[in-house]
Amino acid sequence: TDRIGRIAELFREAGLETDISDNVLGLVWDKLLVNVGINALTGITRLQNGELLNHPELEAILEAAVSEAHAVAAAKGIKLSYDDPVGHTKAVCKATAANKSSMLQDILNGKQTEINMINGAIVREGKQVGVPTPVNFVLANLIQFIQK
Repeated sequence: TDRIGRIAELFREAGLETDISDNVLGLVWDKLLVNVGINALTGITRLQNGELLNHPELEAILEAAVSEAHAVAAAKGIKLSYDDPVGHTKAVCKATAANKSSMLQDILNGKQTEINMINGAIVREGKQVGVPTPVNFVLANLIQFIQK
């Protein structure tokens, strides 16, 4: 709307990089799919983001978790901003190679994680639309066990 355009312009004038989207839900799911692929695995393995891709068995789990989440998004009619969610997640792993994910940091600091809002959300949403999510189910449950 014109109002949103004016607000965005004020943000830009203040030096804040600002984009306008008519697909906010898609942007939320864009980030969710990346988190689905990275966070639980780093929390379980204690590896930095980029290290996940150094282990074929972990890369396969990343691919499966993101593929399940992508199937859920598609079943819900959510339009992502990229065509290859698995490739995008791997690119994020590489771009943030030295990072410790927020979930890993929470695990290391003995804090509760956001697992129920990440992989757990994929499991819940998958049930609603009839998409099986066994990999996300296992990842969510392993993190919940670690939190105990």
